[in-house]
Amino acid sequence: MTLFSAAGIETIPYQPWVLPLLMLLLVVNMGVLFLKAKKGGSHGPIWCSAAGVFIIVVSKLWVLNSVLLFMGLFLVSVGSVWNVVPNDWKSIVKSKLAQA
Repeated sequence: MTLFSAAGIETIPYQPWVLPLLMLLLVVNMGVLFLKAKKGGSHGPIWCSAAGVFIIVVSKLWVLNSVLLFMGLFLVSVGSVWNVVPNDWKSIVKSKLAQA
């Protein structure tokens, strides 16, 4: 939704397509995380993002609370960033610090 807001789409008077599009993008994101976890990656990002997706769905469909929405967006973002961080990041950081 933040992406849509930045693009100016929130100025459209009636947006029945935004919520289904958001749900589709969340499903695609979860699918990518699931495929990475299945290939041997960490399961942490998928659980973090799943919690975020659950919170987003609850906040959009039942509770209508913007604080919950942003918390869910934060968790999905953390899960996505966590997914791209290499599993051996500690050794990479230590080797870079040793070179400096």
